Amino acid sequence: MATPQWPADLPRPVIDSYGWSHTKPTQFTTMQSGRQRGRRRFGRTPSEAQCSLRYLTRDQAVAFEGFIEYEANAGAAWFLAPMETPRTEGVEWMRVVLPNYYDGPNIDAVSGLYSFTFRAYVMAAPIPSEEQYAEAALLGGLTVEEALSEIQNINTHWVPYGPDSHYYVMPPSGRQVAGVGDG
Repeated sequence: MATPQWPADLPRPVIDSYGWSHTKPTQFTTMQSGRQRGRRRFGRTPSEAQCSLRYLTRDQAVAFEGFIEYEANAGAAWFLAPMETPRTEGVEWMRVVLPNYYDGPNIDAVSGLYSFTFRAYVMAAPIPSEEQYAEAALLGGLTVEEALSEIQNINTHWVPYGPDSHYYVMPPSGRQVAGVGDG
């Protein structure tokens, strides 16, 4: 059976305050000596987000309730929904399930529009990939290729000096500027 997909005529769920709660993938065991040993228990764990749908027309509210009830098996089946995360610019499709049923419909007294709130488990956790982490944190915003090029440039300017392999900076001019480990 194909994974149900969020209806195109519904707005995407809004994550309230952009707050994500991550499930801990590790487990710790207390050894007899009192020390703790940690290990990774799960390869992937769902993240949790409090979501809402606001300003729905009557037809959209009926479509949402029908989708959750019939397509997503009352929220128990995983479905694809558009979510916005810090790691993406824009929207990313993620696998979602509702551990509890939704709250609503709440009707706005002035506009007559409907809103719903629900807690969702999201299985494409909004954690950056290793490459995104390396580019953002370790490489200072450089791409991997740019960082490797910079490292290559640095390595060509460090020259071994002396029997215990002290290094000094060799600028492009070719004369020694600063000794490292020259005691």
